[in-house]
Amino acid sequence: MVSIDKFTLNEMARLLVALLKKEEFIHPNKIGHLQYFVNQKGEELDKEILHDLLKIAIENKKFHSEAFFRTIIVQILLYHKDFVLSDAAFTDQVMSIYTGKCPKCGHEHPTENLAYFGLICDKNLKDKLRSKVLNILSSKFDPDLYYIATIYELITYNSHLDYFINYIKPMPKMAGPSLLGAREEAHNYCLNQLIHIAYRFEINLGDIKFDKFKGCSDYYDWLLDMKNFDYKKFQAKWISEYPTKPYFDKMKEVRQIKESVQLALKERYNRLLAGYYFNNLI
Repeated sequence: MVSIDKFTLNEMARLLVALLKKEEFIHPNKIGHLQYFVNQKGEELDKEILHDLLKIAIENKKFHSEAFFRTIIVQILLYHKDFVLSDAAFTDQVMSIYTGKCPKCGHEHPTENLAYFGLICDKNLKDKLRSKVLNILSSKFDPDLYYIATIYELITYNSHLDYFINYIKPMPKMAGPSLLGAREEAHNYCLNQLIHIAYRFEINLGDIKFDKFKGCSDYYDWLLDMKNFDYKKFQAKWISEYPTKPYFDKMKEVRQIKESVQLALKERYNRLLAGYYFNNLI
């Protein structure tokens, strides 16, 4: 991307915002280009410009792309930590768009965007969003909304934990060992999310309510009980399957994991595996 000084960049961005506020039609490809621009130059853009783009992302139905919406929020969080939204009327628009059928474009958008939006709101608006999210989860449980709202602490994990556990179907037990990685061997998107929440908030996975997930694969048996797992079945590459801080923090507590990975690296060095090991487990 061409190098432009910050002042000129923001002047150009203001002209662009003014144009976008009047524009009735924009090609989807152009939205992708705009998203790329915001992602690349977010650090240099004034927060007022990002705020205006956020409004356009909601008020103009042509911009109802969750990727564009989230990109703006990410840039605000990264480079304008003092930004706090207190606009109740705008928040009502956001809630109407991300709850059921959108009144502007007629499509249904991911409800988890409510949780992302809550990251830049003041306390009163967060309370409002929290109430809305809890009502949605109680009336029609949405696993992605629960996961994102819990991870970003818009709601507490125990509000709908049992809903989430009941939502996840146990996987069929593997007939035998696989030569493939854990993800191909037995991958369950929602179970990964549940375990991530458990690690993050120190939920006891030994509770009987988690028993239905045991025995489907060695990989998940390991995740559900790292300390008592039979490490003869352990595969070192498992540490890279879900590389998040809560996972690595849990792994650090178990001596056998470090020893097994060390042995695997001695037998056959793997740069990616070594990176995960030295950067996260030492």
